[in-house]
Order: sequence, then structure tokens, then C-alpha cells
Amino acid sequence: MKQQKFKGELLGGHKDAAVEVPFDPEELWSIPASRLRPGRWGHHVEGRLNKMKFNGVVVPRSRKFWLVIDGDLQQAADLSVGDVVEVSIGPRRM
Repeated sequence: MKQQKFKGELLGGHKDAAVEVPFDPEELWSIPASRLRPGRWGHHVEGRLNKMKFNGVVVPRSRKFWLVIDGDLQQAADLSVGDVVEVSIGPRRM
């Protein structure tokens, strides 16, 4: 499946930072969300964040979809909350 490209601002959260995803992954990719852990569903994705390869998850929150950027990825990509990032993601082949 073709990767989707977009730009977004890295926003702080109560746990990890995140970038808003401008589409519904299930609707676009025709792949249902999978269970990430008890009570949490989302989509496993792979792609690039400012040209850096990564594996991550897109989760629904507040009627939107969010690409979670954990602390390790944020540090490796040298990102701070408020930075605008270039994102390219697609479903992860597992």
C-alpha cells in the first residue's frame, strides 16, 4: 500500500508526544485496528519521520487520529514539542 505523506506539529501529551494524522487509517487502508494492549486499539505503522525510519502506532483520541512519538524516537530524531515534522507512513508488515 502506498505510504501517506503529511506535515504536522509535534504536540506534547500526558505520556508521549504525538502528531495528528489527517486521515482515518482504517478507512484509507481498509485494515481494522488491532489490539495494542488491554483497552487500547490502533494501527501499527512504519515509515519516516523527517527521513528517519521508524515503526510506530496510530491511535484514536478525541475523535482524531494520532501518530505516537515515544521519547526514544523523539530523542533520536532530535525533535522538540512544537517542531513541524514531515511524516510518511503506511501499514506495518508484521
